[in-house]
Amino acid sequence: MNPLSIAILLVLAWPAGNLKAENAPRIDDLQHGGRAPVFENGQTVCFLGDSITQGALYQTVIEYFYATRYPDREVTFWNCGIAGDTAQSIMSMESYRLSIDVLGHGPAVVAIMLGMNDVNRGLYTPISKDKPEGRMEAREVALHRYRENMRLIFDKVQSSGAELILMTPTIYEENPAVAGDSGEICKGVNGALGTCAEWLRSEAERRKAGLVDFHGLLGAINAREQAADGGVSLLKLGRTSGLDRVHPFMPCHWIMAAIFLKAQGHSSVLSRIEIDANSAAVLTGSRALVEGVKATPDGLSFEVTSEAIPFVVSDNGKSALDVFPILEELGQEILCVKNLLPGHYELRIDNVAVGAFSHAELGSGINLGCNSKTPQYQQSMKVYQLAVKRASYCGKIRNAVAARYAAAKYQKLDPLNNALVGKTILDKIEQAKAKGADFSSSEATLDAVQNQAALEAEYQALGVQMRAAAAPCKRHYILTKSQQ
Repeated sequence: MNPLSIAILLVLAWPAGNLKAENAPRIDDLQHGGRAPVFENGQTVCFLGDSITQGALYQTVIEYFYATRYPDREVTFWNCGIAGDTAQSIMSMESYRLSIDVLGHGPAVVAIMLGMNDVNRGLYTPISKDKPEGRMEAREVALHRYRENMRLIFDKVQSSGAELILMTPTIYEENPAVAGDSGEICKGVNGALGTCAEWLRSEAERRKAGLVDFHGLLGAINAREQAADGGVSLLKLGRTSGLDRVHPFMPCHWIMAAIFLKAQGHSSVLSRIEIDANSAAVLTGSRALVEGVKATPDGLSFEVTSEAIPFVVSDNGKSALDVFPILEELGQEILCVKNLLPGHYELRIDNVAVGAFSHAELGSGINLGCNSKTPQYQQSMKVYQLAVKRASYCGKIRNAVAARYAAAKYQKLDPLNNALVGKTILDKIEQAKAKGADFSSSEATLDAVQNQAALEAEYQALGVQMRAAAAPCKRHYILTKSQQ
């Protein structure tokens, strides 16, 4: 049995339903059928894909993780997604879309996720006048075209010297019991995406490339959840409407980011501290410097400088924790104090009360990574807010790139000529005005095209700010025994 089959069987064997984090499956229980390289200091990483990539959601979480876990590691991230894109379209405009938009950044790693548009979902709508055999042939042609153009993309990337990470496409929701848009369900699309995924697994092995299996793992989790409640979908966690059966909402992107990060092999523990209260001695200080341990009349005090701050899940991703234990897998900040006198203890960090714990809990170890009261948790949330702000600049940049791409594809213009590309956008604005339609998005795109260099500079500056904001600092811990 291959690793993917083992992974899916493991997922389906887990208890179904809306699982709380403490009972949810562990990502480490899965055999991914591949591993991805860790991003190293000084590297540039590009994510190439379609609208699911252009939205800058799962990558924002990945970038945020790197800023918090490795604040001294300078990794430059570039989003290279464009909505509606396919492998064939990329290769038809390779001179701009691949050579400039992606490889022009000089990446050390290129992570690629394509397939959702390549399978041509229109070929899976209910057949009316089309002959079934003609439709089946067209589907096979689409899959063949996908493989051929993906090989060309992979060859071009690898010949540049960059490492490849192949990401299998996300799932398409075909379950009719799941409330979605009013359009027809394209039955068979998810199977076609599965065919793409199977080919990518073998191609990753053949090329010795990294592999992140979104399709296999998301599909298995979705099947497990729907076994308990047929009306739920992993794509729309945290939402009750608006599902288009293609685009995941933010909680699913948090899970995607966690799958990616675990495929890279990152530890679940960002730091672990063990102290013996009897001797005031540090037993363990993994990824943390513990100093000045002192016994007090009613407890203990010490100072901690960790190598990292917690990786925490923002409010827009919290519903993902009912399905996947993201914090347990990637955000454990363990404090263990042994041989305390029996009783309950208040813990204060930098004079902020963060909770009360029994001597037994402290002796076994508590996870401060998910404690929203700690100063380091609050520091981490500020880093995430900077990541979100950075993503907004990314959105503007990608709109400019998409406009250049469209001008080159459809009007055969030089995509780097601001005046020519701007003229195409001005024409759209004039057309919208004539129809009395809204043209604000076109105006925003025009501004982005004209100011792309400045936007990219601010985007890069925000990356530097993120790492600076994530720098750990010395924190003062006080444990005080309750008088009760």
